[in-house]
Amino acid sequence: MYLKNLAYKYFVCKNANVQYEYEKYVNEHLDEHNKKRFEHWKILLRLKYHYQIRKKKEHLFYDFSLNQNINLSLLTGPESEAASRPPVYHWVKGLFEYDIISFDVFDTLLLRKVNLPRDVFSILGEQLDILDFNNIRFQAEQEARKLHMALYGNTEVTIFDIYDLIEKKTGLKKDEGVKAEFELEKDLCYANPYMKCAFDILKARGKRVFILSDMYFPKEYIKKLLNINGYDGFEEIFVSCDLKGGKKSGFMFKFLKERLSLNSKIVHIGDNPTADIQPASTLGIDTRYYANIQTLGNAYREKGMSPLIRSAYAGLVNAKMHIGLEHYTTQYEFGYNYGGIFVLGYVHWIHKRAKEKKIDKLLFMARDGYIYKKIYDKFYSDIPSELVFWSREASLKYACDYNRTDFLNRVINQKIDKNITIKSLLTSLDLDSLVVKLKQYNLKEDELIHEGNKKELSEFLIKNWTLILEYQSKGEEAAHTYYSKIIGNSKNIALIDIGWRGDNQLGLKKLIEKKWKMDCTVYCLMAGSILSEKNQTFMLEGVLESYMFSVFNNTSLYASFIKNSAINMAIFEMFSQAPFPSFSGFDKNGNLKFGYAEVENYEIIKEILKGIEDFCDDYKYFFGKYPFLFNIPGYDAYIPFRGITKAYNIAENAIGDVHFQQSVGLDYSKQKVENFSKIMRQSIHKNL
Repeated sequence: MYLKNLAYKYFVCKNANVQYEYEKYVNEHLDEHNKKRFEHWKILLRLKYHYQIRKKKEHLFYDFSLNQNINLSLLTGPESEAASRPPVYHWVKGLFEYDIISFDVFDTLLLRKVNLPRDVFSILGEQLDILDFNNIRFQAEQEARKLHMALYGNTEVTIFDIYDLIEKKTGLKKDEGVKAEFELEKDLCYANPYMKCAFDILKARGKRVFILSDMYFPKEYIKKLLNINGYDGFEEIFVSCDLKGGKKSGFMFKFLKERLSLNSKIVHIGDNPTADIQPASTLGIDTRYYANIQTLGNAYREKGMSPLIRSAYAGLVNAKMHIGLEHYTTQYEFGYNYGGIFVLGYVHWIHKRAKEKKIDKLLFMARDGYIYKKIYDKFYSDIPSELVFWSREASLKYACDYNRTDFLNRVINQKIDKNITIKSLLTSLDLDSLVVKLKQYNLKEDELIHEGNKKELSEFLIKNWTLILEYQSKGEEAAHTYYSKIIGNSKNIALIDIGWRGDNQLGLKKLIEKKWKMDCTVYCLMAGSILSEKNQTFMLEGVLESYMFSVFNNTSLYASFIKNSAINMAIFEMFSQAPFPSFSGFDKNGNLKFGYAEVENYEIIKEILKGIEDFCDDYKYFFGKYPFLFNIPGYDAYIPFRGITKAYNIAENAIGDVHFQQSVGLDYSKQKVENFSKIMRQSIHKNL
């Protein structure tokens, strides 16, 4: 067996591409592998010739990148359907013919909340307050196995052997270390709901169940882990460190067969092709492969996050998408997989910055602030918060005396060739009374805004600037009354929005501090920032701050985002939509006014928000005991979205049917309505 393993290591494992494709092929053709072994040797030779002789990089049978890099471009539907697991009730029926069912433990009966088993050691190191404990623990295990091989001829060590070495290196008492690691395993392990259902059905039918595990924790520890997660009634547990032999060598399967009747029909269930499937099949034991949820999910996770945050994020998302019990809509997955960690990280950052700045009250600006406020309330109550109504349109109108240049640019230059009439523009700005003056400037009310009349229209607005300020004054007075009640006696408030230039936040800040002269300092917190001449000084002063990226921080993300900023902003803003219209201002009676109700989009928006909310709830349930895992850097929060920018099909699948009016707040009867898919494709084509 030693020589066989050595040969396998040399011929198969020397090249990662060869190993991945060969093991995947064998796993998918196990019956053929047992009956026509020579045919599989030919497959192996082809792979070695392809990769090691010809030095080819492209895959031969299976794309190796699926196991290493993000492959979102292959997704044509929900990720939760990608593994194509059969319904558990159908799957378990195929086991009824067997007398004996043996189960692997980790990644089969039990799942860990983190992405990689070794990440448990990082969390343990934080609890033990030992620097670099992940490496200390890992190296101690490797050293213990080498020592055990030299002394006893096998590598099957116990957890006590490992902590013997750790005690010598760190001074940590062996018993304390073992207890701390096992307590952490108890918290981080949970029952795989797919396998728990199958296990319970098999037990109810009277099947004899055995447990097999390659593990350094002895039998009584594995039994306790299984029991506290609802597994009971199995006949026996075999653990490699007790038997001094594991599954991969075939030792444990031989040990199992020797204790059973020769006529017993046995099937083994596990997640590892080389440790569970191949050795059992070689000994004539039937197998069922349950693909590892982390291996499946990692194919769709973008790289680049910090290790421990990635482990928590990927561990959670991979489980949600690939356990196999539930399927979700692409919209729900869009929110859960790509928006959830951003919203959670952003909200935690908001709270942290608010504490540091001694903020009295947080004002989440609707619509964008709707989901942030909802998640904030789930986690924090020490700093009061309120959902308030404000928008770029409101800021443009009521703070126009502080930003005339920006006002003219946005109401004229940004409306050129958008099928918008001059009358429609004036009406949207509450300037209907100016329509009668158009003739004096050779302008017509039904004339479309275009390059040829922008100069005359600009002059018209400048000449009537005093009247514009007068007409906006009632709305501005209503805004003053509205915000005076909300702010009350607060001395330091923060305005929360998605970004990007901070126009509406800075506009409201000017009104509160300069126009209304309220005794209140206003800070502006946003998710991401795009460079603007007028926001640089505010960012340098610290009154306007960005969580994920700006021209001053995480500049690599900033550069990536602005390559196609129009489409990236549109996609990202879908994480912070709300199932109600955008705020447009105040009417003449001081009542709130809202724009066009995009009801055709509300069901999609609700699904996305449900995904975001469920992610935050699940993350809290998984990692609530580990506060440091909520300090999600802005860089990490953006990385899943970066994956979408490399594979726009994800956004198209999820929000392709979202419909947009070209210019919110204007003449909807004459505007062209297009779905997101068309707008996105036009934008991508334009940038090619």
